[in-house]
Amino acid sequence: MIKTFVNKNVTNWDEYINLLLAAYRSTPHPATGFSPNYMMLGREVNIPLNLMFRSHDNRTENNEDYISTIKSHFQNVYEIARENLKSNAERQKRDHDTRLTDNRYELGALVYKFDKTVNKKFRSPWLGPLVITKILSPVVYEIRGEFRTEVVHHDRLKPCNENMPIWAKASYQ
Repeated sequence: MIKTFVNKNVTNWDEYINLLLAAYRSTPHPATGFSPNYMMLGREVNIPLNLMFRSHDNRTENNEDYISTIKSHFQNVYEIARENLKSNAERQKRDHDTRLTDNRYELGALVYKFDKTVNKKFRSPWLGPLVITKILSPVVYEIRGEFRTEVVHHDRLKPCNENMPIWAKASYQ
């Protein structure tokens, strides 16, 4: 929100940032189902329009009753927020798990390694072919290129169907 807001109001963003923050704090968060104002204060913040057209409720409660009411209200809100956070975490885990791959590589297999520093517009982010020289665990491999050796997680590898490079043949004959 801030990035979009600042880009549209390049010269005077600092004059209106409080309005943006008020909007953010009054918007329900998708994970909890409640706004930050509600989570902190137990109620939404009154804006001038609400104050102008508010129905007057005459509270006859004393301070102790009011505090116990607010305390039980917070407990209910936090309980609901915890349930919402738990279901949100389960949904995120399920979504993450659907994208996982379970690649198992053999010793001497050819692979490509993903290089996140490469600009994808100009060339492929997959470097290789590289050779698996050690299996350190079911998901961690030591790979060797023509000039260097490194340890990588299987998520950064993909199988290579090319012929064995000359430099790799020499070390496996």
